[in-house]
Amino acid sequence: MEAACEAPQTPWQLLRTNPLFARLWLSQVLSMAGDWLSYVALLALLLELTGSGMSVSVLLLCTSLPSLLVAPLAGVVADRWDRRQILIAADLVRMLCVLGFLFLREPQHAPLAYVLTAVLALASGFFAPAAAAALPNLVTPGQLTAANALMGATGGVMTALAAWLGGWVSAHLGRPMAFGLDAFSFLVSALVVFSVRVPFSASLPESIHPGQVLARSARDLREACSHAWASRPVRALILLKMAAGLAGGILVLLSVMPVQVLGAGDFGVGLLYASRGLGTLAGAALASSLAGAGEARRAVLATWGLALSGLLCLAFGRAETLHQAAFFVFGAFLGSGLQWVFSAALLQKAVEDRLLGRVLALDNASMTLTASVSTLLCGWGLVAWGPRMVADVVGIAVLAACLAWLGVHAWWRPLDFDSRPQRASRLSR
Repeated sequence: MEAACEAPQTPWQLLRTNPLFARLWLSQVLSMAGDWLSYVALLALLLELTGSGMSVSVLLLCTSLPSLLVAPLAGVVADRWDRRQILIAADLVRMLCVLGFLFLREPQHAPLAYVLTAVLALASGFFAPAAAAALPNLVTPGQLTAANALMGATGGVMTALAAWLGGWVSAHLGRPMAFGLDAFSFLVSALVVFSVRVPFSASLPESIHPGQVLARSARDLREACSHAWASRPVRALILLKMAAGLAGGILVLLSVMPVQVLGAGDFGVGLLYASRGLGTLAGAALASSLAGAGEARRAVLATWGLALSGLLCLAFGRAETLHQAAFFVFGAFLGSGLQWVFSAALLQKAVEDRLLGRVLALDNASMTLTASVSTLLCGWGLVAWGPRMVADVVGIAVLAACLAWLGVHAWWRPLDFDSRPQRASRLSR
């Protein structure tokens, strides 16, 4: 077990002692910061060119749907090709897409924005499973929870700060500067990954001709699905991630509640998104402090964290002031951040390297699917019931899913992570 073979490390110890991971983390920081820089500028530009709020909805669809559709193929590619090369190629494609935003100057150019955004999302869809599958090969078992905690904390910080920075750069330095900085961040990210000179897989991937990828995908996906179904811990972790996706609709309310219910306007929207990021950061920090707990206990703690998120979604719907709403959002995303870090680290340890990219892509696609359904239903519910009732429904759905998971996997038939072979990283061999 992890605790038996190596003491867990804090994120800061990890950055000091593992320069290989530090470089991968730095590339993620640069990419996330760049994403927010251009995202804010692009939203404002589209509203200016089209004058329609529908353009924002279409843009959001272009950012989520492609990554969901490409997830199965991205998992196969992450297991069949050099993950380091995948990360570099994805960064370069994203750099070119962002540079394409510089040519959006007329209303008739709006479709180009959607196409470029969709291609950027496709590249990100290949980047994410390759990076997650590479992570266990760049850290030791005792560092894995800290590594995921740091990745989750980074996402929280970027959500809280980089969106504000993107708005400031766009307003004071101009949108071309925001797009240029984003493109530059992807270039630097690619160079940082290029500087990591160790393999990102436990063994050399099987050689496969590009023309055979689609033909092999069905067989490879069946293999990954069979493994996930046959392994009770893996199956339980994927189901837990699907339960987390049920809370996806709450993101719609972060923009609606401050305006339609609390009368806080754009300032309120910004405050709630900042609370979301800080909550995710706090959840990741809490997960890191609990890294020494046993694997079955961490799985249960992840579920209770998600249950806390559902409970505070209910409280968020009852908030009477903006500060109450911000506090509940902070707590809800603290719980979801705890769940994300623990479930990601446990899944990375539970799956052998040759299948890891596919299983992680399946895990991400499952959560994205439930989150997309939740978002669509919440959009309909806002019209039919109003924001407060939608928050109630989301909270109850998440709580019910968590209680069902605990009933099956913690109280009736507790998970036994020790029954499967332990996964060691390349660095520990």
